[in-house]
Amino acid sequence: MKIIHHTGIAAAACLLLLACNKSEKETGALTVSGPSGKVVLLEANAPDVALTFTWNSGVERQPTDTVSYIFRMDIAGHDFTTATPPDTVADFQKSFTTDELNELILEYWGVHPGDEVEMEARVVASVRGEKFVYPEIAVVRFTVATYAYASVPLYLAGSAVASPIAIVETVNGRNYKWQGNLNTGGFKFQYAPDNPLPSLNKGADNNTLTERTEASQPDDLFPVSAAGWHVMTVDRKNLKISCRRLPYYFPKVYLIGDATEAGWNFTLELFWNEDILGYVYEGPLTSAGEGELKIHTDTGWGGCFRPMEASGSIAGTAVQYTYTQSEKGDLKWKVLAGEDGNYRITLNVDEMKIYFEKQE
Repeated sequence: MKIIHHTGIAAAACLLLLACNKSEKETGALTVSGPSGKVVLLEANAPDVALTFTWNSGVERQPTDTVSYIFRMDIAGHDFTTATPPDTVADFQKSFTTDELNELILEYWGVHPGDEVEMEARVVASVRGEKFVYPEIAVVRFTVATYAYASVPLYLAGSAVASPIAIVETVNGRNYKWQGNLNTGGFKFQYAPDNPLPSLNKGADNNTLTERTEASQPDDLFPVSAAGWHVMTVDRKNLKISCRRLPYYFPKVYLIGDATEAGWNFTLELFWNEDILGYVYEGPLTSAGEGELKIHTDTGWGGCFRPMEASGSIAGTAVQYTYTQSEKGDLKWKVLAGEDGNYRITLNVDEMKIYFEKQE
């Protein structure tokens, strides 16, 4: 098989497949051309054109007819049930850069990076005129070898952190996430912990990144007005960032009360779960004794998470935080008779909701 390594391809003539259903008729006049061999995508050629499809005008129409050419692409064998959205193209050709095609295959269809995949492209000539005319259809099949994006480390830097911190790549070189404590001040992103250039700095607003490659360019930082636990995502490809401060975060959180195994001792911890932005505990709850419980954030009987009213139902989800347990009464949840069992407790501090889910 011929292998195409260069990503800027002019299409060669290829197999023509015609389809027919209630609204489609085989005419053989419309043809579409695509790559004549396997297209091997290389990240080094990301901005170059990877492949181009071209087609003719199809059968001759009446002077009053209007013809629209609709392009779609799909995994071969899917019968265009998972195809890209219809794209009306006016100039008889459709091109994709290496980066566009690789991203489309990996993200739209979920193909594993580095895998080869057989694809199909289809052009439909849709006619509008005085009389109904069946649309013409032409299909071309081809193979693409995708690539995995190279890893690009990124470090959180600036006055909001004590020293540069590596953040987590969720998609190599493209998407990142991080959560942790930020001090008041500002931050940016560096590609090396000990080198301030190049960097990603604050752009036009607090959700936009800009590339900084020269010391003479503005070294603008994203501001942090209040210290605390922050959650951020970074989209390096589209130069976008989302960063927000959670209303509450504590390194230690304890489940206490006579409804728990710990009684009124600080021995049962809820553990932080970064995926749900909250704390999780699994274990038994009982209605024995008073059947009461609450969640403390220190061992000095200070701040706690608690229900909105006395003897709060574990069927409810509302929760409040107070810095002193006696503020407006010492409110607790109450496990009623018949509610005993093993529970998964999820305290979501982003939504400020709590869920008591009884386990089978």
